[in-house]
Amino acid sequence: MQRSEEVMKGTGRQPTILVVDDERSNLEILRVFLSSLGYRVLLADYPLDAVRMVHHDRPDILLLDVMMPDVDGFALARVLGDFGIPILFISAKSQKEDILLGLSSGGLDYITKPFDLDILSHKIALHLESAQQMRALQRENDQLKQRMYMDPETGLFNRTYLEGVLGALNEKYNAVLTLQLGNLETHSEMEREEHSGFLKEIGGLCSAHIKKHQGILFRLSPDVCCAILRTSRQGCEELAVRVRAEISQYNESRLLAGLRPVEASVEAKLIPYASMRSFLLGGGSEANI
Repeated sequence: MQRSEEVMKGTGRQPTILVVDDERSNLEILRVFLSSLGYRVLLADYPLDAVRMVHHDRPDILLLDVMMPDVDGFALARVLGDFGIPILFISAKSQKEDILLGLSSGGLDYITKPFDLDILSHKIALHLESAQQMRALQRENDQLKQRMYMDPETGLFNRTYLEGVLGALNEKYNAVLTLQLGNLETHSEMEREEHSGFLKEIGGLCSAHIKKHQGILFRLSPDVCCAILRTSRQGCEELAVRVRAEISQYNESRLLAGLRPVEASVEAKLIPYASMRSFLLGGGSEANI
């Protein structure tokens, strides 16, 4: 039998198992056995209690009886499937049709009663380890996407992500806001780092204004940020005024701290959808950023 610390090694936490069965005797047997292996065990003898516990406690695995009052285990598994928690059915129903229905309802395994506790512990350990590996792969995938599509200095979306987004836009996106810093080549490395910090902070300060126009903010180059928008001519003008006001306030705080203000120009204007790619990424007559 594998103990919980062997299954979840390296995670620094005790894995949680939710057992759902309307028979209290079955719950108690599993509680004693699984607790002896080091698992944290939650018990539910009613389907709605199980739903509440999944929402609140987010267990690592679910042991689910099939025959319960009001809602059977197959229906409950379909309800809980979106949480991504491994589900193991435990049931006295052992017909082929029952097993296939359990697997098609979202169960990863189907264990028939009476069951061997050693076999059950092995299956639990196997599915917990598999789920742990899947979460690790998902984290690595998310980190890879972040490195691929996010600017590391500011946390804003980068040019690569912008290129992909432009291919998926619809014609309702009809405007662009640009924020251009002064010529960074004339600044020291420390000042260039400060400018990256400025873009990061201004991005946060202006995000609510930009989202109001269904906009997405990108760092197009070291000295240029842009936002693609769905708005009107008046909306462009109002947004530019608000962003300039945020920059002015930011620079006032720098002056009070004895620092040089950041030079930045802001422009927002309507751009035909068909011309947006060339305007932002170059290669067309309107590429003037």
